[in-house]
Amino acid sequence: MKINVHSLSLAIIMSIIDAIMMGLTKKYYLSGHKLKYVLAAGMVIYMCQPLLFYRALSFEGMGIFNVLWDSVSNLIVLFVGIYFFSERITIRKYIGVILSFISIYLLTTTTN
Repeated sequence: MKINVHSLSLAIIMSIIDAIMMGLTKKYYLSGHKLKYVLAAGMVIYMCQPLLFYRALSFEGMGIFNVLWDSVSNLIVLFVGIYFFSERITIRKYIGVILSFISIYLLTTTTN
């Protein structure tokens, strides 16, 4: 089995952008809507997504890449929430995280 490194790399980059945008949005929310520049920065960063998605289409189909991107994004945003915002998750949600890792593996491996 071989891992599709190009698709996984682009999904990780796009997911990091997601995590930055969502983290900045939460920071804006927690500030009581006082840090408007933080929200604007998140929006500007998020505008890079379509260019990266366009590039990803040369490596993978739209549907599969979107599922891969969503799965990786969910994991990275989860870790940002836990690390930076002290969010808690339950055992049941940990099981969901494990299933996400399995789905990423299945989506990025090819059999030849």
